[in-house]
Order: sequence, then structure tokens, then C-alpha cells
Amino acid sequence: IPGGATLIFEVELLSIERRSEL
Repeated sequence: IPGGATLIFEVELLSIERRSEL
């Protein structure tokens, strides 16, 4: 798995967590 893919995956997880907090 390329490093860029992991970064995007982490960003998506963070965005989901932020949405759940709102």
C-alpha cells in the first residue's frame, strides 16, 4: 500500500470522527 493511500485513509477516518462529534 503506497504511503499516499494510507495518508488519505487516515484523513478520511479523522473526517468521520469529526462528523460523529458534531
